[in-house]
Amino acid sequence: MIPDWLPPKVLAQSVPRKTKLRRAAYLEILSCLFLWLSCAAQAAFIYVTRGIVSPTLVLYAALFGTLWFFLLYRLYREKALVASGQMTQALLVGEQEAFNLFGKSYLNLTYDFYDESGLRVSGRTATRSSSEVHPKRLTVLYDPKKSSRNILYPPRYVVAID
Repeated sequence: MIPDWLPPKVLAQSVPRKTKLRRAAYLEILSCLFLWLSCAAQAAFIYVTRGIVSPTLVLYAALFGTLWFFLLYRLYREKALVASGQMTQALLVGEQEAFNLFGKSYLNLTYDFYDESGLRVSGRTATRSSSEVHPKRLTVLYDPKKSSRNILYPPRYVVAID
């Protein structure tokens, strides 16, 4: 029998809670920012020296800028949910293993939970590693105003602190 996972006491605090970023967030922000700045700087240097800017370089700069934007959006969303989200238990209803382009496996998880109004909400997420053991009952943080905005706890980039 797999025991239910109990979240830390800090989530029982009143909202808004204090939050902080994990080390993984800083590493991903800096790597995406570095790649975007290197592409943008190369394109700017070529433009200033009256050279021909490669369309591939412009495409890379646009791609890394877009990735950086979505990473910052995800950080903002996680921080908001950890700071003021409602916590509840969810039931794992589906688990499917998939592979990315590089052959690494990950799990697509589907879960159901009930929000404070009694509405049944379904959520989905992907984990990076299929070696993690997931209990049948999960902890979910959701936005009380729009319960379709939800994440599994603990999130990847943001944690609650005392």
